[in-house]
Amino acid sequence: EEVGNICICGYLNALAEMFDLRVFPTPPGVAIDMVGSLLDGTLANFNPTSDEVLIIQTRFTEGDHSFRGFFLLFPDTASLDLILRKLGVRR
Repeated sequence: EEVGNICICGYLNALAEMFDLRVFPTPPGVAIDMVGSLLDGTLANFNPTSDEVLIIQTRFTEGDHSFRGFFLLFPDTASLDLILRKLGVRR
């Protein structure tokens, strides 16, 4: 969880700077289940009015070993609208 927290804060700081936003991260959690179950539960808890998510794919490498990871950002509706406007995407 701590590695996730460090990485998430790095991504959020970059996104906040890019979009000129103030972000307030919550502590990350770790869950193991089927993807559909994880996403349904997460979306219901964080933003029950939207099913949209920002996905950031990353690759972690150490020596000869590497793996892909995905960070999921569940912004509230107002924040999502602002991010999409700044990206030039219409909603």
